[in-house]
Amino acid sequence: MAFAVSAALALGACKDGTDQDPQPAPSGGAAPGAPEVPASAASDSVSTPASYTLTVQPSTNGTITGTVSNSSYAAGTAVTLTATSDGTYGLNQWLGDAASCGSAPTCTVTMNGHKTVGAIFKTVPVGYGAAVTGGAGGQVVDVSTAAELKAALCNAYNGSICVDTTPRIIRVTAMIDFIGQEGTTTGKACVYSHNNCSLNGKQEKILDWNAYCADRTLFDLTYDSAGGSPLRVGSNKTVIGVGKAAGVKGKGFYLRDGVSNVIIRNLNITDINDGVIWGGDAITIDGASDVWIDHNYIARIGRQMIVTGWGPADRVTISNNVLDGTTDYGHYCDGRSYWFMLLIAEGQTLTIIGNKIYNSSGRAPEVGRSPWALQKGMVHLVNNLYDSNFWMGLGASDDVATLVEANDFTSTPLTFYPIFSGSETNLVFAPLQTNTDVANGYCTGVLSRNCMPNSASNSTVDFVVNPAVTDLLRQNATWRQGAAAVRPIPAASVRARVNATAGPQLDPDS
Repeated sequence: MAFAVSAALALGACKDGTDQDPQPAPSGGAAPGAPEVPASAASDSVSTPASYTLTVQPSTNGTITGTVSNSSYAAGTAVTLTATSDGTYGLNQWLGDAASCGSAPTCTVTMNGHKTVGAIFKTVPVGYGAAVTGGAGGQVVDVSTAAELKAALCNAYNGSICVDTTPRIIRVTAMIDFIGQEGTTTGKACVYSHNNCSLNGKQEKILDWNAYCADRTLFDLTYDSAGGSPLRVGSNKTVIGVGKAAGVKGKGFYLRDGVSNVIIRNLNITDINDGVIWGGDAITIDGASDVWIDHNYIARIGRQMIVTGWGPADRVTISNNVLDGTTDYGHYCDGRSYWFMLLIAEGQTLTIIGNKIYNSSGRAPEVGRSPWALQKGMVHLVNNLYDSNFWMGLGASDDVATLVEANDFTSTPLTFYPIFSGSETNLVFAPLQTNTDVANGYCTGVLSRNCMPNSASNSTVDFVVNPAVTDLLRQNATWRQGAAAVRPIPAASVRARVNATAGPQLDPDS
C-alpha cells in the first residue's frame, strides 16, 4: 500500500536517484521454495496475488539499498533494506510502509501487499563526535539578552569552574551584542602585520604576551573587554540559533575543566576585537570532550575562530560551518585572516567535515601539541570547501595524524599550499587521484572502505600517503572506528553541497 503523496514529499527536495542493490528473489515467477499458484487461482480476482511491487521513493543525502524500486516479490517475501547516509547526514526516520522501523539502519518489509518505502536523512554529528546529544531531553529555554544567555549556559560555579551539568536546550532568538557592555581594557601591544604592512591605513596588532612583541615598538592599545572573557558553557548543553540571524557578537564560547556533551549550532559568532590578536577566540575547547560545532558562521575574530588545547579535546565534530576570514586587517594586509583554527590539544580526536573555509591565509587548520603533551592526536579533514585562500591551508605536524579526504581545494591564482608540510615525517595521509591506488591499499585494510581523493591543483607536493598514519589508526580502535564511520561524498560534489548547506539555516537538520 503506497503512502500518501504528502508523506512522500516529506522526504525533502528529492532530487537524487537511488543507488540500490538487488534483493534475491524478485519474482518473474515464484520465489525458490514457494508453492506454485494454479493458473485458475491466479486468474481469480478475489485470490491472493502471486506477487507484489515494492516502490522506493528517492532520497537526498542518502540511499536505500537492498532492492531496486518497482521490483516484484512473491507474496510473503521478507525484503531487508538498508539506509546509508553520506557526508554530514544520518538517518532520521523511515517512511511509508517502513515507518515502524523508526531510525534503525536496516528495515525488513514483508511483501503481503504492494509496498512503498522512503527515508528522511538529517544532519548529525558524524565521526568522532557521533555520540554527542547535548541538552536533549532537558528544559528548553529561549534567550535574547546577555544575562539570559549567561545564566542558561552555566548557572552553577565552584570558584571559576562551571559545574552546571543540567541538560538544557538554549534557543538563541536574537543577535546578542556584548560589544561595549563590559567596558574596555588598555594594554601594551605592537604591530604584527607582515613587514609592518597596512591595508587602507589599518594594521594587524598583537597584545604583548609571551614575548610576541620582542624587538618591536610597544604602544598602548585599548580594546573591548568582552572578547577577553568568553562565555563558560556547562555540560549537557545545546546552544542553537533560531533562524539565520541569531547569534553572539563580541564574545566567544569557552569549554574547559572537564565539560562534556555540548552542542553549539546555527549561530553567527562575530566581531571579537577584529585585528587584535589575543583579543578573543570564537570557540575554545581546553579540557573538554564530546562536542559538536555545527552550522555556524564565524567571522572577524581577533585570534582563532576555533582553538583546541592545551588540555584534551576528545570526540569532537566540526561540521557545516562557514569560517569567513574576510577582514579589514589581515596578517598579509590582503583582507584575509591568518587566524582560523589552531588545534593543539592533548590526544585530540576531531572530525572536520563539510565546512567552507573562505578567505584564509593560514592555520586552516594548523595542528600540533604542547611540548609536555604525552599523546598524539588525530584529525580527520574531509569534504571541506577551500575557497579564495592564500599561503597555507593545513599546517601539518609530526604530533597529530591527519587523514585528508575528498576536500575541494579550489584553484586560485594566489600562492596557496593546501597542505604545508615542513618534514617528510609529518603525519599526513592525503590521497589525490594520482595516488588513489596506493592509498586504497592501506585504507581498505584499516577503514574497510576506499579513501576518497582530494581535488587540488595549486600545489600538490605535500599530498603524500604516509603509512604511519594508517599504522596509528590500526593501533587505536577509537581513531579507526571514528574515521571509518564517515562516508565522504566525492570531492567533485563538495562545492555544491557545502555552498547549499553550510552556515546558519532556517532548519539546520535539513
